[in-house]
Parts: sequence; structure tokens; C-alpha cells
Amino acid sequence: MRRTDMAGALGTMLAGPGTAAAVLGRMLHLGMGAVFVVVYALLWSTRVGAATLGSGIVFGLFRGLVAVRAMPAMQSVHPRRGQLPTGGTAAMGVLVGHGLYGLAVATVYAAWLE
Repeated sequence: MRRTDMAGALGTMLAGPGTAAAVLGRMLHLGMGAVFVVVYALLWSTRVGAATLGSGIVFGLFRGLVAVRAMPAMQSVHPRRGQLPTGGTAAMGVLVGHGLYGLAVATVYAAWLE
């Protein structure tokens, strides 16, 4: 699988390629991740699922599916059109990454409750 800096690609949508775009992209990706930690915690605290490994993976995969569905739109407006990964390999990388993220959030949240 080709290694792609998706956070950097996110930054280049808002700034020209370079260090500023990479930093901006990472800040945006980190910020979105923090928002979803709060969303997951609110869902779990209102008994929509529970902070289990399975629930964390499902929440993460759902988020990954949304990201995969958004990738064509991102491609269409991105200044580096055609240079971003597409297809099954890229989608699988996004799904695995987001699934692992959900797993990690559930693990930390469950440990925090104990």
C-alpha cells in the first residue's frame, strides 16, 4: 500500500503545499478526532451502545465509511487533483485506521470509567 499523508492532504486543501499545510492538516485532523471523542462519550453516557471493543470498532468504522464516501468530493475540490489515493487500498487504509481509532477511544474511555 502506498503511504499517503492524509492529514497533510487535508491541509493542502486550505494552504499551499509545505510545512504550513502539513501543520494545519494535522491540527484539523486532531481537532476532528477530539470532537469525535466527545461524541462517542456522549453516546456511551446516554446508553447508545457501551464503551466496549466492539462498539468502539463499529463507531470507528462508521466514521471511516463517512470519510471514504467523502473522498471523491475531496478529490474534486482538492488543488492537487489526481495525486491523492483512491480505490480499494486507500479505502481499506482509512477504514482500518478509523476502526483502530474507535477501538482505542473505547479502551481508554472504559478504563477511565473504572
